[in-house]
Amino acid sequence: MKLSTNFHAVILSVPVAMAAALAGCGAKSDASLTALAPFLPAQCPELAGTPGVTVIDSGSAWIERGWHCYYLLKLDYDGKDSSYAMWIPPLEGGVKPAVVLTQPYDYIKWNGDSVPAGVPVTSSAQYVKNATLHLLNGYGVLYVFERYYAGGSIRNDVDDTVAGLRFLKESGVADTARIGIWGGSWGGFEALYGAANAPAGAVPRAGIAFFPLSDFADEVGYVENTAGVLPNHIPDITDDVKRGQYQSFFAPYLERIKAVTDWADWDGTALLAKLETPFMVVHDEWDTLVPFEQTVALAADSSITPLYFYQDTPRDLNTLPFGWGHGELREYRLDTTAPPADNITLGISNTLASVYLFTRIANADQTMILTGYDLNALNDFISYIRNYTCGADIRDTAWAAKLLYDCTDGRVLMIEMNNGTWGTGAEIIARAFSDAYWGGSDYGTASTVRDALGASGGTLPGCP
Repeated sequence: MKLSTNFHAVILSVPVAMAAALAGCGAKSDASLTALAPFLPAQCPELAGTPGVTVIDSGSAWIERGWHCYYLLKLDYDGKDSSYAMWIPPLEGGVKPAVVLTQPYDYIKWNGDSVPAGVPVTSSAQYVKNATLHLLNGYGVLYVFERYYAGGSIRNDVDDTVAGLRFLKESGVADTARIGIWGGSWGGFEALYGAANAPAGAVPRAGIAFFPLSDFADEVGYVENTAGVLPNHIPDITDDVKRGQYQSFFAPYLERIKAVTDWADWDGTALLAKLETPFMVVHDEWDTLVPFEQTVALAADSSITPLYFYQDTPRDLNTLPFGWGHGELREYRLDTTAPPADNITLGISNTLASVYLFTRIANADQTMILTGYDLNALNDFISYIRNYTCGADIRDTAWAAKLLYDCTDGRVLMIEMNNGTWGTGAEIIARAFSDAYWGGSDYGTASTVRDALGASGGTLPGCP
């Protein structure tokens, strides 16, 4: 169990093949590979020299549409500890939008770090493959390796993320007015605080944070102080063994937090005072690692659009088993349905997050934004939202209208991950409302669903 999950590492074999056909880039013979991807293995161009940037290695990896070059970087700025990153330019070349993906825990050895026996190391080719969705949309991708295992403090984590943004600014490889940033849990903290401390000229245009730690004073209180009532805190756990497991788990995180003398000032209020980037933030009410209440407080600010996974009762650590984590399974189907074994799918949170990000960072001349979706997950989500809008336990659901509205952007093409069928975002969302018998013709028709969802800044259908 870690305070992180690789939600951006999504393998998209079905949409890759579909997008290639849609773009007129179907199956190519070996003789035409150069026309499709001019940089074959070992032929990637040198990255232009930039102060503070050392290219440790480079190479290329194939992801069906072509060979993608990559560059393994050491970043040295302002006398701080070295940071490490992997830059993957867009296949088509040129100065395009870029997405920063935080990687707090991944071990790397290309920089000389020692890797403990038995610890897996992700290959450079796999990182390229994991970034398929972003690359498929024509964006560059920058992985930033914050190297939790190397020790340090939360300030070091932010410095690493900021170093990545500074590289994008000073190297000229990306459109710095159209940077996106994405991270989960500890990586979500790095995304939020990295954006809040971004150098001028490289402030992300939009960000995604899955169940992020956004308030360190609250997190320390969650681990160290009793709440006395539900939703409860770690000291409220009555089982000595379970309480001890949590305390052992959190001990290295508390050490990292308290390694900075002003950690208590790293709270949600201070974060929002510096944050210029609008974020979509995902959180489950039964998260046992980062309290759901942190995101509720953050989302009181209009720049934060939440995606809440509600539960019918408050979080009870005495009932939930140790290892429950962030409630990740519900990110797939809103229940305990496990994702397919081959993991070629997208949970609803990934669909909505990718659309949120891509519609905000896309260039004005980008005519198609691709994403994947799972039909069952989408239908479950519409039912879930209707139940909390119209059922006995009414909760805030206005945010759902805003996220679904993004999906109806005229550029969005949604590809069903299990069978490869596709349609415009407006067609897919309208069909989901129609299948749920909710919203009538205004919401159930592709030509009108966008106006219906966008009314008054975000409107769901009325209740029967």
